[in-house]
Amino acid sequence: MLSISDFLDELRKWGLLDSIHLEELSQKLQGRDLGPRTLACELIERGWLTPFQANQIHLGRGQDLLLGSYVLLERLGEGGMGTVFKARDGKLDRVVAIKLIRKERLNNTNSIRRFQREIRAAALLRHPNIVHALDADEVGGSQLLVMEYVEGIDLARYVADKGPLLPPLAADCIRQTALALAHAHEKGMVHRDIKPSNLLLTGAGRVKLLDLGLARFQAGAEDDSSSTMTESGIIMGTPDFLAPEQARRAHDVDIRADLYSLGCTFYFLLTGRVPFPGGTLGEKIAHHLLDEPIPVQRLRPDVPPRFAAVVRKLMVKQPEQRYQSPAEVAKVLAQGGEPISAARVASESENTVPDWAEVVDPDKTVAYEPIHHQPSPRRRGLFWLLVGTAAALAGLALVCLVLALRLRPGTETQRNRVKEGVPDEDDQSLPISTNSIGMKLAPIPAGNFLMGSPEDEPDRVPHEGPLHEVIITRLFHMGICEVTVGQFRQFAQASGYKTEAEKGGGARRRFPDGKWRNVPQANWRNPGFEQTDAHPVVCVSWNDAQAFCDWLSAREGKRYSLPTEAQWEYACRAGSPKRFSFGDAPEDLDRYGWHEGNADWRTHRVGEKKANAWGLFDMHGNVWEWTADWYTADYYRQRVKKNPPGPPAGDGRVIRGGGWSREASYCRAAHRFGRCTPSHRDADLGFRVILWP
Repeated sequence: MLSISDFLDELRKWGLLDSIHLEELSQKLQGRDLGPRTLACELIERGWLTPFQANQIHLGRGQDLLLGSYVLLERLGEGGMGTVFKARDGKLDRVVAIKLIRKERLNNTNSIRRFQREIRAAALLRHPNIVHALDADEVGGSQLLVMEYVEGIDLARYVADKGPLLPPLAADCIRQTALALAHAHEKGMVHRDIKPSNLLLTGAGRVKLLDLGLARFQAGAEDDSSSTMTESGIIMGTPDFLAPEQARRAHDVDIRADLYSLGCTFYFLLTGRVPFPGGTLGEKIAHHLLDEPIPVQRLRPDVPPRFAAVVRKLMVKQPEQRYQSPAEVAKVLAQGGEPISAARVASESENTVPDWAEVVDPDKTVAYEPIHHQPSPRRRGLFWLLVGTAAALAGLALVCLVLALRLRPGTETQRNRVKEGVPDEDDQSLPISTNSIGMKLAPIPAGNFLMGSPEDEPDRVPHEGPLHEVIITRLFHMGICEVTVGQFRQFAQASGYKTEAEKGGGARRRFPDGKWRNVPQANWRNPGFEQTDAHPVVCVSWNDAQAFCDWLSAREGKRYSLPTEAQWEYACRAGSPKRFSFGDAPEDLDRYGWHEGNADWRTHRVGEKKANAWGLFDMHGNVWEWTADWYTADYYRQRVKKNPPGPPAGDGRVIRGGGWSREASYCRAAHRFGRCTPSHRDADLGFRVILWP
């Protein structure tokens, strides 16, 4: 651990504090016995250092905060190609965004060529609806793209926070995006990754298109030799928004592929769901090739027919039957009266759900079943021809597509259910539903799994064993995210409920010095760090979580509860026997969860990381989650096979999943922590709920 003098030396060495602040700091430190973490907390409170910077210095990575004349301030997000940081330009004294290619990609020729193509594409585009490129450089062997820093929220997150958009507002966002694509089209470009998370909505109501990582030039001006498959065997593009022709041959699509993706995005903004929810990669591709989504107006009756017609025409399977240019789309959406400006978003309180988000009765979504169309023999024959072609390109693509037509997720589980005589109640094609408080719930199929961890699993503790088979005999629905501050606020306001922390005593919090301290004033409204309605609620006890479930059950006339340990682990694994739902490698956890190594000592908005195979977010990290079960160390030895209810009493309630204040090993699927009394509350402890059928 760094000493206080070492910490100060790091600040001086990397120029993170100017001479005035250093002098003031030296005077403040005289006669005070502070540890480096305590000092870091004080500097963060003064605004002289960001949590991200403090964490990097503590980990001995101060040199990574400097990229030439740029000083990194915080991490904004990351993807498969690169990581985006907020930074300060030391030369021009301005805040910028920097996209830095991931270190593991630096030795990959295709990745370097793709990143350089993104830089060249960004440099050619100058439009008010596109994030501007400011500079490009190579520093210490790292490739970086410097862009304007835009305060805003991406549309995927906005819909997750607020619900489906008012139709004219959604249309205005799509119109602005079409204008951006029209400019790119004029420059001979195809974006190839249009989706809500690549559309940034500013406080002034302007939509900004970002991420040109998959852009290509149509007219041969660029070498785009990439095939449909990337080097990692992943379809190029995002499956939920992928044009049929892009699934076949991504390297020669034209602007009409972007228009199909734009139609999928319009569908999402209006309905709050992707056109084909659930399923495997191969199934999603098969749906885009063969099937029609549920019509927008069935999910959202208040959508004007002219907007629903635009969605349909954008999503026609044959490119020649769609709109033929983005300019045409923008013109159509501007006709028949000016749509409501997206600037209305700026007037909405960050922590208040706008009135227009309640236009649709969210319970109606539950009742709709997916429409399964039978493709014509000609189209079915064409599809199998395409599968044959895909086999020539990549064996993995063939496997995915064949599975898409012949198998459902969990087919092995289905066979096991038949063997055990368990009713086959689940249907993986069931859509994600939205309840009366805007909570999205995913159907979790019945099935069996091995609960606990094998004796040779790294970081295993004895009470995770013995490994034993468990059968979940009935489908249930689980919140795709942890219960949010906004959802808990609706409960508190409607019932007048006061949490145990609010009644007195506060909650515990782990600080950057590694120590836990009780904070008397901490509660779910003010846990000690900034949060919005989209952050997971924390500082709530098991009793508070149970009261929330009771209120929601009474409100809807349905049965909500905390999940049992078995239900939680089954849903977390989503069919995986590995340490994590995504595999065994802790270094991959950054893509799926927030933990001590990447969370900067605070919670993050739900759903920012990748979901598991069943569409559940943040099962690994962000916040610990209460379960229904009492804790005893030897309960697994009873080997309760069907729907284990947990012991009738114990030392406390079980929490699962790990959180922002703990290392990666705590985020394993099998890890369990007990002895938390029902009144216990921490700033990294929340919950999610299940809905019984």
